[in-house]
Amino acid sequence: MKRRILSIMNEGKRKIGLFIAGILLAVVIGAGFYCKAVNPADTLTPSSGKFNAAVSIKMAGMENTRENTGTSVRYVDPRPSLEFYIEGENIAKIDISCENEYLAAIDWTKTQHRKYWDVNYYQTFDEETQASVFYPDKYFDKTISLSFNEDFTDYQNIWYRWHALNLYEWALENNYSRFFGYGSGQKIKMPDNPTEDQKLMLAAGNDGSGLTGLGHIQLSGYPDELTKDRITVKITDRTGNTITKLINVKISNNEFNETVVTAYLEN
Repeated sequence: MKRRILSIMNEGKRKIGLFIAGILLAVVIGAGFYCKAVNPADTLTPSSGKFNAAVSIKMAGMENTRENTGTSVRYVDPRPSLEFYIEGENIAKIDISCENEYLAAIDWTKTQHRKYWDVNYYQTFDEETQASVFYPDKYFDKTISLSFNEDFTDYQNIWYRWHALNLYEWALENNYSRFFGYGSGQKIKMPDNPTEDQKLMLAAGNDGSGLTGLGHIQLSGYPDELTKDRITVKITDRTGNTITKLINVKISNNEFNETVVTAYLEN
């Protein structure tokens, strides 16, 4: 069950759990989500002046288009995550780590480890249950380290993802009670002896009411320090010089009970 739930969160935006992802998208659109991106052409420069690679880090909003990327974003996301990419040249290595949560990557160039581009590496299809089984230990990392040969130039085609996995697992405790709307008899008609699929759909806000905030994680009771995270990005050029940049991430609830992601690149 846990593996199946996790599969919904991770690749719901692309290939895994498309049905539930559609539900979540409908909730977000119905709530009128917003996204703000600034400084889209910000270029990193090292204080030492010895770094020999032109580099920029950009973050994507919910619309996930290049026009909506920048060094600062704020948007509604019922399963909080952050997607960013690194542009540049003469980059030999990229090392990424985070303090509290977990990372993943999508490698459209298929030049890195199979786990970053082959869904069959971290997911299998169970013929008996007719369901995909997701293996989070094969997908999530605390650190990511990628190396590039001298001919590589498609840095922007590798996307990096930060996932609030610990927060999500905490929200699943006590029979989904930390999702807004689930189990509230005044707002949702609960079926007798709901199946696991029905629980998931209700937790995602799929009761047909269109109430704002349904399916969003409520942070009351969650340690404040864990609602924040810092992503460290260390980039090494082809002459061995390095530059390090920090991305600060914050998860919060707005006045509509929605879960909001705020992130910015630290100067």
